[in-house]
Amino acid sequence: MTYTQVHAIISGDAEARAEFATLAPEFDRMMDLARILNRKRDRRGSIDFDLPEPLIEFDEFGAMKSVTRAERNWAHRLIEEFMLSANECVASWLENLGVPSLYRIHEKPEPRRVVEFEEIAAAVWILAGDREPAGSDLSDAQRTPEQKHGGGRAPRSYEVPGDIPVTPRMYQKLTEKIAGKPEDGFFPI
Repeated sequence: MTYTQVHAIISGDAEARAEFATLAPEFDRMMDLARILNRKRDRRGSIDFDLPEPLIEFDEFGAMKSVTRAERNWAHRLIEEFMLSANECVASWLENLGVPSLYRIHEKPEPRRVVEFEEIAAAVWILAGDREPAGSDLSDAQRTPEQKHGGGRAPRSYEVPGDIPVTPRMYQKLTEKIAGKPEDGFFPI
């Protein structure tokens, strides 16, 4: 099946549900389970990187014509939830057996980079808000060097404690805050 067909079924499209009448109840159960798995991951502090994927279109000669955002819906997320769950099950099984295996660990972010990120995020909120930055109505030729280059502030130096307690929940809150806003997808968290 295609993601489009699955999406139609779980969205309640009568025609798709009739075409796949024997599978529709299974997809409903899968959707319920995917939502349960998603909430469980959320409670554990997992960050939901629901980022758009690029869709590259080629012409008849194989040359790239355009890059657009691929549609992303719960049909995609449903499969991802099951893939994540399967990966966790295999990892637990291998660990319980004491079988050596490769896995990736996300190291703690450097405190300096966390502070820098928070400053950038704060600046984006100011610029993305209802008020325009000073001098925004001027043409580039009319702007002062300070207006052209971020207010002319000197780069900051940071004296940051060696261990800032950074948790995934902090980034969950940030992604929840910007979801659906223009700055959504701006931050490469």
